[in-house]
Amino acid sequence: MKTLSILLFLFIFNNVFAQLELDPKELNSLRFLLAQYQIGYWNISATTCTGIQKTLGLLSCEDKNGYQTITEIQFPIRSQIDNGEPIYIDKLYFPSLTSIILGALGTSKNSSYSIINLLDIPDNKNLISMQISGITMDIPQDFPKYLNLTNMVLTSNTITSDLSLNSLLETSLVYLSIRNLSFTSSFKFTFNSSATINENLQTLIIENVRSLETYGLFNISDKNFKKLISMTLTFLLYENLELNHSLISTITVFNCGFSKEDLSEYNFFSLTITNNKTPLTKTFSLSNFQLTDTNTTGYFDNSSQLSNFTIYIQGYQNITANLDESFCSVKTLNIQGVKLLRNHVPDCFYCYWSYASTILPVNTPPPPSNFSCKISLDQYGYNLNPGEYIYIGGKNLGWGKDASPLLVPVTNNVQFRKKVILLKFFGVFLVIKVELIHEEIYNSSSVQLLLYGVFNLYAPLNITIQGKPCQIIYLSTYELHCTYPNFNSSEPVLVRTGDSISSVGLYISQPLSVRAFTYNNLFIITANFGMNPYNVSVYISDLTCNITVLNADLVGCIPTQSILPNIQYNVSLYANGFSSNFKLLITSKNNCGVDSKCNDHGSCVEGVCQCSSGYSGYYCESQLSPGVVILPNNTIPSPTIIVKDGMNFTFNIIAIQEIDELSSVVRELKTDKWSYSTTGNETFSITTYSLQSTSKQEVDQINATIEYSKNSRLIEFAGQSTLYPENSLKLMITINNWSFKDKLNRLRVLMESSSSIITEDECSPDLDITVNNGSDVNYLRMTINDVSFYGRFLPFALADNKPIFIQNQVVNQTKDNPDFSVLINTEASSASTCGSHHKFETWKIITIVVVCSVVILAATIATVITIKKKVMIRREDIKFKCSSMFTGLPSVILKSL
Repeated sequence: MKTLSILLFLFIFNNVFAQLELDPKELNSLRFLLAQYQIGYWNISATTCTGIQKTLGLLSCEDKNGYQTITEIQFPIRSQIDNGEPIYIDKLYFPSLTSIILGALGTSKNSSYSIINLLDIPDNKNLISMQISGITMDIPQDFPKYLNLTNMVLTSNTITSDLSLNSLLETSLVYLSIRNLSFTSSFKFTFNSSATINENLQTLIIENVRSLETYGLFNISDKNFKKLISMTLTFLLYENLELNHSLISTITVFNCGFSKEDLSEYNFFSLTITNNKTPLTKTFSLSNFQLTDTNTTGYFDNSSQLSNFTIYIQGYQNITANLDESFCSVKTLNIQGVKLLRNHVPDCFYCYWSYASTILPVNTPPPPSNFSCKISLDQYGYNLNPGEYIYIGGKNLGWGKDASPLLVPVTNNVQFRKKVILLKFFGVFLVIKVELIHEEIYNSSSVQLLLYGVFNLYAPLNITIQGKPCQIIYLSTYELHCTYPNFNSSEPVLVRTGDSISSVGLYISQPLSVRAFTYNNLFIITANFGMNPYNVSVYISDLTCNITVLNADLVGCIPTQSILPNIQYNVSLYANGFSSNFKLLITSKNNCGVDSKCNDHGSCVEGVCQCSSGYSGYYCESQLSPGVVILPNNTIPSPTIIVKDGMNFTFNIIAIQEIDELSSVVRELKTDKWSYSTTGNETFSITTYSLQSTSKQEVDQINATIEYSKNSRLIEFAGQSTLYPENSLKLMITINNWSFKDKLNRLRVLMESSSSIITEDECSPDLDITVNNGSDVNYLRMTINDVSFYGRFLPFALADNKPIFIQNQVVNQTKDNPDFSVLINTEASSASTCGSHHKFETWKIITIVVVCSVVILAATIATVITIKKKVMIRREDIKFKCSSMFTGLPSVILKSL
């Protein structure tokens, strides 16, 4: 961006939403946990959720009753840091908490506290999920007493009390996982299965728990566990399992013996058994069957279809089986622990013996010396589409162990899937492609079609137009010509191109004929695009128009920048290899007051009032006040406009800000140190102010130029003509080489217009500040009694000498009436009375006026400029110029008519 010129005065309104603080009681509870378990990475001194949880872990909150309340906690692991001694606390108060994860937190500061007791209170009734790992703690016998837990996980904890599984199961738990627990002293983990009735539990996991006491039998029945469907039991000491349950579908056991040998009565979907001393029979109708050292006895019947099954039988077994064809398609197979009864081995194993020998029974005979592998395919030709899959079916295709990563087995030995990424195979293009078709006269009786794309030179091609053949006269890899008898059509005609493998259809392009176009934020062009239009694009002068709608009859697009009224644009439309050009002109909306008469003091020009001499206001509703005195300022670009004694107006540039997409300020440049120079005379003058640069400034130059003229002027800017009345000021701000911190950031220029009224009356005059629309301002008027200070703002700017839209908005307006009674000069008390009509020296008048009453009235205004900045490496390549022209503001002083 080289230059940016704008007409601006009003500023964006910044809503600042402060984050609510955490509920005080919840904050104390959270700080206790951070100190007790010495949790690092988090900020213990912060008071908001985002302030506390800076990195790692999870702290979710929501707003409620004027505070933040915590809904989820997951502390970061292995992050110990000394956060000081934990405060005294008798409970952990988290009324909105639903889930807490305390994992690998390490040593606690004060071992007298029980985290389970602190959490198990009526206030925490919403807590339904608890995961605790790697800490030392006790668990009360009646836990949970108040919590309505549905999910509980205890992993690698040291327990300093007896733990009863019965008390945990007699709750609302749906999922319970207890892994790798150890107990201090003589404490035990007990379970009396005959004394438990659970209505909710669906998943039970008990793994490697020391000091487990089951009173001789682990009983799982429909009566005791009414909804249990998945169970994992891994015992350190051998246990006996009494299983009388009809719903369990997934079971994994280690070091466990079944009370029954026949498991066929159960509805198992997945069975994994390791180290079982009980002989098992009739256990093989499963999709996942894994046995390791189980002493299982019986015949493995594999007569069903097992393509999606996992069969893993290893170690010491008493299982026999015969190999049949169904074993070839098993998804995951390893049956080395099985004894083979017959010597028959399917060809699928002998074809890949180096791999098959590692998964088959050890007594499987090797392939005979004269064995010949026979591999067959279901088909040898495929329609290839780039990016899609082809499915290759056949027999004895293998397991894909050494295949390309793009070739994946779907069913072992039966079907593979391959993703197509290459169109070319042995120099033959298997898929033809037609991208463009042109029509031209061939001779007096026929036309010639020119087809461009990719064509198969090794297969017979046929071209048809509306079902009739087109005679090929030229063919290459990327171009094809054919002739066809003359025909007339105003609409695109379908041409179908095919060979022995593929066929594609595309329409003949016709010259574009634009029928109509409209613009209302969406630019719509109606034309004869035809079916399946291609290579369609729209440009409005040098603006790209992003297409959102496209069909046979119209295209709709949104310009990258708004279209300005009263500017003629050149529109270029491209489609199907043709182009069309036309003009676009959007007229302004009429905004000239009642009956568009501009209060009979001006004329309506392109939707905006141009006032007659001596009048101003957005609708020419006010008369210019004579005798206005403008005093320049040799320090800052802030002239003072004096209306009469005791009343003046002024304006000033406060700062230039860079803001991000959320309108947060990422950089601010104060504009309070200027150098200046003046040229001109009493009729017309130009004063130039240059901002003094600093070493840290990331901008080369900022200038502010104020032009004053006693005469009215017609000035053209951004393609718009604006009439400046007599005694008006025009301010231009120029910014060179602003270096943005992010390419999506925007520029904002902050300005202030204020009025100072000095009065000897105790009652201050009222200030009326009026804008037509606070969020989209066309004009601003500051009125005191019968005097108005008026400014008009154009919604246009110039970026690289190209018109763009900007938005003018009011930031704030203030009215301050401070009390200065403490400043009364006692030596001049006789003359320091409000309402006095004595004449004083200038310095005395100022002093007395301040003592009596001072009214400061101000309106702060900003314009935000959005600049789509190119990403450049060198700073000097990022340039723009920001010119601010205040159309009539702030020197037009109006008197109500």
